[in-house]
Amino acid sequence: MRSTSFACCGAWLALLVASAGAAEFSYQGRDADDWLDLLEAGDASQRRVAAYALGRIAAEHGPAFAQAAPRVAPALTRRVTPVEGQLEVRWYAIQALGHLGPAAAVAIETISENIRNPPLGDPTIQLVAAQALGRIGPDAKSAVPVLHKAIESENATLRIEAALALFRIDPSEAKAAIPVIRAALIDEDADTAITAAVAAGSFGAAARGAIPALIDLLGRDDADVRRAAVRTLADIGPAAAAPLGEAIAAPEIDGVTLRRVGGAIAALRLLHDRLWDRATTQPRAEELRQLVTGTTGPPLADLLTADAQSLRGAAASALAAAGWPGAPLLCRSLARPAVGNLDAVEKGLALLADRLSGGHRERTENGPFEQDRVAAAAGLVDALRDDRPAVQAVALKALVELGLAPLAAEAEPTLRRLARSDQPEVRRYAAQALRAMFE
Repeated sequence: MRSTSFACCGAWLALLVASAGAAEFSYQGRDADDWLDLLEAGDASQRRVAAYALGRIAAEHGPAFAQAAPRVAPALTRRVTPVEGQLEVRWYAIQALGHLGPAAAVAIETISENIRNPPLGDPTIQLVAAQALGRIGPDAKSAVPVLHKAIESENATLRIEAALALFRIDPSEAKAAIPVIRAALIDEDADTAITAAVAAGSFGAAARGAIPALIDLLGRDDADVRRAAVRTLADIGPAAAAPLGEAIAAPEIDGVTLRRVGGAIAALRLLHDRLWDRATTQPRAEELRQLVTGTTGPPLADLLTADAQSLRGAAASALAAAGWPGAPLLCRSLARPAVGNLDAVEKGLALLADRLSGGHRERTENGPFEQDRVAAAAGLVDALRDDRPAVQAVALKALVELGLAPLAAEAEPTLRRLARSDQPEVRRYAAQALRAMFE
């Protein structure tokens, strides 16, 4: 008897929690239950607003919303069938179901039918249906045949969305999806190329086969196309590093090549930035170091002496974005005799000092980047032997601002000599470096 009582009590409590939970989800002052009532019993206008409202709640809370309000997925599913004559209601209901994720598995067949037989041939219904199936994920495997047919559609955007949905449902479908994305990337229509580039970013490293087409987009006239390609190449991750390194080693710089090289540098900067932010352990630090020293760093360092000032500055910024692994290349480049690179290197060192300020410096001192700090200090010591006061000043300032003076003990005689220089800036930074060396 007691176990039966506890079971009844548990069921009652679960129902109470679900009911209370549903009331916690609201849009424009009305809770989910009110919107669900309107969706099921309201007129066409009310159903449209209710479907949209439930979609906003689902977008914010996802599966948690479906768990707290068990009736939401079935109610939305009913509005996705031909019974619902209002296309806008059906469109918003499909979108909302997608935001529910796996909790919307009950609607897979109904959503798939909107791709097979869209109402009035409306392609936007097909697009949102493909997106929803992708968001539902692996539970939507029964929709794979429908999506395979959709990637052969005459509608380029539907092909892209269906390809992405296939990958999200089953990553092994990348072999069918990537050729679709690659073909869309070379489309002359800017919107199609941007949509394909954004989709490719969701594939991550699986989008290796699309890298050449994405690099070609960096040379397009349309700035939005170039920006989309930059973000996606960074999203692909280290797999894009070598092709990007090759792209910036262009022997002849014309207008298109200049844009492509500039875009490739921007992608490397973003990639370095992301890898540095997560390089808090020795393995991650070593991954970043190997990438910079062996793949991306050398071609970027070569660009520090490029004729185009924009490329020099961009290359220095990309090296600075790598944190300590980029520091030795920047510091060693100060000793180069090439005229014109000092402005870029000075900018890069200033950006690096800013990047390493605060917690970033404390995180890495005597840690996984100690060898990079030692190499950077050695590069600055070499630069102090240059007889140009401008180079000496930049090197001394970097010793101070990067906290590397204690690693430059061998340069103490040079620092004392420079502290008596007739150049005020050189004297000031030499004195600061000496103080920092013995603190």
